[in-house]
Amino acid sequence: MNKLIVSIVVILILVGGGYYLMSMNNSESITPEDEGQGADTMLMRLEGNAIYVAPQKPAAEIKVTVVNLKEAGYVVVHEVEDGKPGKIVGSSAILPSGEHQMVPVTLASSYEDGAKLVAMLHVDNGDSSFDAANDLPAKDEFQNVVQMEFDISVDAPENPIIAF
Repeated sequence: MNKLIVSIVVILILVGGGYYLMSMNNSESITPEDEGQGADTMLMRLEGNAIYVAPQKPAAEIKVTVVNLKEAGYVVVHEVEDGKPGKIVGSSAILPSGEHQMVPVTLASSYEDGAKLVAMLHVDNGDSSFDAANDLPAKDEFQNVVQMEFDISVDAPENPIIAF
């Protein structure tokens, strides 16, 4: 009798676990009807200052994949020194507030495969001309500087896909 009860409990646990795993897989699937919801979620994230830079091919110019600015500002590229942003090696033209894609930034030199750089947002002080001393780094809602380290790689895609 005890073996029968234990067997039934084990079967119920296995069936319940299988049902749970199947429902997890189904909830993670994105159907065409759900695509708009994912886009809305991404756009909500881009309400504040945000930046994303896909890996870049070796060159003297990069394209910052996506930028969102609460106020007019710039994308400023730094070399990585001791794991932190170091010397400034390029900046974008002034960008109005809002979302921007594939923002070009000319660098002081071409960087080779394996190099690491940091793209950082800076807020314009009102003169529409980048000056590192006066155009301070932009911050997110938690008061963190908005920046992203990215790689220079010969394997980087020519045109990264931006999906919202």
